[in-house]
Amino acid sequence: MSFHSFSAAPLGHAEPVSLGKYQGKVLLVVNVASHCGYTPQYAPMGEVDRKYKDRGFAVVGLVSDDFGRQAGTVAEIQACSLENRATFDQFSEMHAKKGPDQHPLFAWLTSQPGFAGDVKWNFNKWLIGKNGEVLARWSSDVAPDSTEVAHAIEAALGN
Repeated sequence: MSFHSFSAAPLGHAEPVSLGKYQGKVLLVVNVASHCGYTPQYAPMGEVDRKYKDRGFAVVGLVSDDFGRQAGTVAEIQACSLENRATFDQFSEMHAKKGPDQHPLFAWLTSQPGFAGDVKWNFNKWLIGKNGEVLARWSSDVAPDSTEVAHAIEAALGN
């Protein structure tokens, strides 16, 4: 199993697409919401996406409404993205929190050796390697444009 083994519906659509379309790219995967204290991270996520895009990198937003019902409607998420110049791919709402409704992708992300543990809030971050493996994980309070995240992205792109 790898990140590329899963599928998800693009934001505003019902039909899932294969995440295998990201094969060969380094990804920063984030569970996002448009009405959260961490929502200002959309702007630096957009900046990071633009900074590394030409090197085979992408930010991927996975909308979740598990924490404080903060996801927002599709229109609100799109407006938030536009306001923050966050043009990266986002996928329709899915359950990130452990339980019977947890999306299989989040079950996989939260069970990877060295990176296991439940998603505690919005804006958790996972760095996914070119082959779909989890390379790093950060909590909500780590900024997507932090030195720590930038170094990990650059190392992954250098491989």
